[in-house]
Amino acid sequence: MPTTRLHTAPTQRWEYQTVTLNIDGFFGPNIDELQISRTLNTAGMDGWELTSVLPVTKGQGYTAIIIAILKRPI
Repeated sequence: MPTTRLHTAPTQRWEYQTVTLNIDGFFGPNIDELQISRTLNTAGMDGWELTSVLPVTKGQGYTAIIIAILKRPI
């Protein structure tokens, strides 16, 4: 009986980058949507893809920093 070999594709490898976006304002979060869009679009032009976002809260419970996690193939 002949033997059939299965060929598997190489595993995709990734590199990761974090982008820290400070949105801390005097009276709570100060979200600059245009700045966030520009930052992420600039990274996207370099091949980075947004994978997740982590909010970092202050003592009062509001979000002060957003950490964006990006990946791209290597």
